[in-house]
Amino acid sequence: MKRRDKSNPREGREQSQRQLKMGEQIRHVLSEAGLREDLRDLTGQAISLTFTEVRCSADFRLAKAFYVPLGPVSQQDCEFALKAALPSLQAAVAKKSTSKFTPKLTFVYDTSFDEADHLRDVLSSLPKT
Repeated sequence: MKRRDKSNPREGREQSQRQLKMGEQIRHVLSEAGLREDLRDLTGQAISLTFTEVRCSADFRLAKAFYVPLGPVSQQDCEFALKAALPSLQAAVAKKSTSKFTPKLTFVYDTSFDEADHLRDVLSSLPKT
């Protein structure tokens, strides 16, 4: 039996309703702010992102935002744009947040769509019986 880390009692468990609600609220704020903010890549070209999910820690001090670029944009360009816009995105979340603490944002490239495409390709390559 795997031992759980005592420092994080909810690790490995589903998120609570409060965490899900807060994550959805942050996702909406990030989406709105992403439209207003001018996210730019290394060359100065404007890029568009969509935030697919936000997961909050149990104490609401950390929030992990998963994103996917819209269009042919590299992951490196997305990371650069998000890093440059982090202070304004963090401020937007702080302004709209109703919690005691404003969660520290981290951004993670969402690979679930790539994995789904790969799985679809594998399944379609199987011989039909």
